[in-house]
Amino acid sequence: DAYDETCDVFDVLAKHTAATGMINGMVASHDPVSALDIWRRMADDTEKKEFIPMYLDPEMDQAVSMGPGQVTTVGARPSIGKTTLVLNALKRIAQRGHNVAYISLEMTDEQLVAKLAAPVTGINAELLTKNDLNDNERARFVNAGISSPNTEWLPRLFVMDIAGLDASQIYGIFDRLVRRQKV
Repeated sequence: DAYDETCDVFDVLAKHTAATGMINGMVASHDPVSALDIWRRMADDTEKKEFIPMYLDPEMDQAVSMGPGQVTTVGARPSIGKTTLVLNALKRIAQRGHNVAYISLEMTDEQLVAKLAAPVTGINAELLTKNDLNDNERARFVNAGISSPNTEWLPRLFVMDIAGLDASQIYGIFDRLVRRQKV
């Protein structure tokens, strides 16, 4: 189901919980590994894994960290800033050279990119989505996407709108992103 602002937040969370349960219950592509084997692999691994803090407010002392291979679901009431929060966090991860993906069940890919472009271009995201730009705004938008150092991370951030897909289809998309794009 597509989620919109008329959905009850608890219904949305219940659907996400069910989808996450289905994904977590799917048969893995490899055999289970003992905790001791994983412990040994971790002991042998000297490469530091980068976790990037996702602050709700720059003044906060504590933050949630996002790291390699994590899938995160964010839920809250409509118009609280969930999409903006996550897109900003993913942008920071992409700026550090990592591939990331944002998969939306409710916004189009153009709406998502408009949210990313708005702070870079100074153009309202809704105007970008509606393509209601004057010549000056269009030039700023085009130039920012082509030559701006503020957008060099764009090829590392993948966005998809997938309203209406079931959990197994979403799992397949994540699997392809991991294999093909190293997300």
